[in-house]
Amino acid sequence: MASWSLEYTIDVDEKNAIVYVKVYGQWQAETAERYHAEFKKEMEPLLGEPWAKVVDVTNWKTSRN
Repeated sequence: MASWSLEYTIDVDEKNAIVYVKVYGQWQAETAERYHAEFKKEMEPLLGEPWAKVVDVTNWKTSRN
């Protein structure tokens, strides 16, 4: 299952128990809150077992400069 927005993507590989995340742009507090809620929902099938998270921050802006 994949969750998309303009700020991030969340892809869960249930077979291999890996959550792939890509983050984009510059986040605001609301973006972080929405990401947290969506991440918990998307990775729910992996709860109770070992899992890993791979995060690509290549296109994440850390400041307005």
